Parts: sequence; C-alpha cells; structure tokens
Amino acid sequence: MKADVQRLSVLAYASGFTLWLYKPEMGVQSIREPGFFNRLAHLLHPGDSVIISASDGGEMVFVAQNTGDTVTLFDAPIAPPAS
Repeated sequence: MKADVQRLSVLAYASGFTLWLYKPEMGVQSIREPGFFNRLAHLLHPGDSVIISASDGGEMVFVAQNTGDTVTLFDAPIAPPAS
C-alpha cells in the first residue's frame, strides 16, 4: 500500500516548515512499509513533521531525507510525563 495524497492535509505552514496530518486507511503500522510516503515526495520536505492519526492509534514522524524519489522518516522522540 502506498500513501494517498487525499489523506494528507496541511495543519500549519511557516518559514518553509510544514506540519502535516496523515490519516491512513489501514492501521498506524501501514506507514512503516518501505516506500510508503515516496508517492508524496513532491510535497514532503526534510524537517517537515507528519502526525499520523489512524483507527488503531497515532504517532508523529519527521521527514529526515527526500531524494526526490525516496522519502525517509524518523520517529519523533516523545518523553514520558515528568513524575
């Protein structure tokens, strides 16, 4: 399965940075398929953030690299609440 541009929305844009929302048809793990976001390479830029909101959960990822054909993501570090 590949990403669908109709499921990608801009939440915020400023100074070349875009915060995206992606709502996959399948579960949150579907975005882990190799090359899942390659179809959207013309939109996603290094440093952009993508919030994934799926029926079985969500997460936030960053665009680490975009070669024009291949989009590489890395997980956003999320710290547990301070106790």
